[in-house]
Formats: sequence, C-alpha cells, structure tokens
Amino acid sequence: MAVAPARAALLLVVLAAACGRKVNTIPPTIEGISLLGDTLWSVPVPVMGGRERVTRLQDARERLNQTPGNFQASYDVARYTADLGRFSQAIEKFGDASALGGLDPRPYARRGELYLLLRKIDRAFSDLRTADRLDTGEPYSEQQVMAGGEMVPRNFANVIPNLLGITWLVRGDNARAAEYFRDGAATVESLREAIQVTQWFRASQPGTEFPTTLPRRFQGATRAMLANATGGTGENGCAPVTGNLVDGDLVCFVHGSRLLAEGRREEAVSAFELIRSRSHWSSPAHLVAEAAMARLVGEEASGSGERKEGRRGSN
Repeated sequence: MAVAPARAALLLVVLAAACGRKVNTIPPTIEGISLLGDTLWSVPVPVMGGRERVTRLQDARERLNQTPGNFQASYDVARYTADLGRFSQAIEKFGDASALGGLDPRPYARRGELYLLLRKIDRAFSDLRTADRLDTGEPYSEQQVMAGGEMVPRNFANVIPNLLGITWLVRGDNARAAEYFRDGAATVESLREAIQVTQWFRASQPGTEFPTTLPRRFQGATRAMLANATGGTGENGCAPVTGNLVDGDLVCFVHGSRLLAEGRREEAVSAFELIRSRSHWSSPAHLVAEAAMARLVGEEASGSGERKEGRRGSN
C-alpha cells in the first residue's frame, strides 16, 4: 500500500523545525506497553541523519507509486519507515511486502524483529519461524541504520537464528535460546557478528566462553575485544565499554545473567535496572533485561501468594 509523499514532506518540515529549536527528535507516538507496564514511545530519530532517513523513505514511496507491484520498493518503504522509529506502521508495511515477496524471508524476519521489540512475543515467534523455514541459505544482506545513525550490514543467515534465540531468552528458555545462538554462530561473516553472538550465547549459558560452532578465525579477536570491554569496574558491577563493536548493555546483561545463575539475585537486579535506565526500550539488551525483571516480579508475586495461602491453611 503506497502512502502519499505529503507525509514524508511533513516529516521533513518537523525535522527542520527541530533543527531550529535544537530538539533531537521528531514528535513521538505511543507504540505499545512494556512487559513491566511502561509506555513504549516511538524510537527517537536524531536530527543528524534524520533528513537522509526521510529522503530514503520518500524515494521508496515514489518508486512504489510508479510500480505498485514492486517487491523491493514495498520492502524498502517498510524498512525505511522502521528507520524513522515508526515500528507499528512498519509492521503493516512489511505485511504488504510479504504479500509481494513470495518466498523471500526478509519481510518476515524484519516484521518478527519489530513484533519482538514491541513485546508481541507470540507474533514475533510466528514470523521468525516462518523466516527460518523460508531461508534457503541464499546470502541475503542489507544495510540497516542503527539507533545512533550508523549504517551496519546485516547478514540474514545470522540475524534470523539470533532473533529466535533472543525470543527464547525473553520466554525464559535458555537451553532453546542457546541452540539458536549456536546456529547463528556458524553463519557469522564479521567480527561484529562474532562478538554479538558470543555475548548472547554467554547470556544463555552463563560461565561458557564460545558457542562450539563459532569459526576459530573469529575467536581470538572476539576474546580480546570482550576482555578489553569488560576490564575494570563500573556502576552496579557492569564494566564501562567504549567503541562501537561491543554492545555495552549486552555486556551488562551477560554479567547480570551470571550473577542470577550464581544466586546473587539483588546484584543481578541492579545490573538489569542499570540497563533499563540507560538504554532505550528498542535495544535488545533492554528487552531481555526487562523480561528477566518481569519473571523475577512474577516469581515474587507467586511466592507471596503461596506464603499467604500457607498462613490461611495453618489457621
């Protein structure tokens, strides 16, 4: 479904006005509710690079208007809408693209990722499993803009199993999560991917070092980068991280997961709360920290209910 370019032009006006007022975001909208009941406001778009994001979306819309059945144009409209922080709108657009894409797994993978970040876990799982079934090993790859504005290559053979692993982590099944992270580790094509999947695997299996499937050529550099990133001390036991290859919040989640596995619940909660206080809700590390907190809150409520029931029974 094509959308008139007027909306993209409006976004340009808003961004221009934001530049004049030194405001770093376009007006937010409500995207959903977190696992802990917080409001999920739309992802803020930095002014730096914001015009380029709007221009990419406008160009894709024009291409789609000219060729309404063009899968690539439809898919580009969806992903560039997501780049502007409008996840709910992008989900609808990825649905349009999937209807044109036949057996292409990318619309399902990208829509599943957005469902996951919007805490619609069952829908995410369904889409990601569909993407996994459709993936034939063909080397799908594309550039995706990150929260900070940098463009990062994404290798879907690696992205899909990693997202499924994260989904299982959110569901609290670490063993199933580890299986998918092992699958993802076998497909890494860059040091960035190797570092990321190693961190996720360590989060799912506290105390381990590498997934057995990670190619040896990446292990030395990955070990060095993570050792450097986790050196020293920081707030709530989470070491400060510099650089752009290592996700500092994910490092903190790995740390919290290890503490929780060791029974150091209060320290783990402090690490998870730190992630939630310093990262946006669209960060995968924020999502899994939130899910861990929600499970702990549920366990406390369940334990409190059992204690009350026990007291009533004794009377």
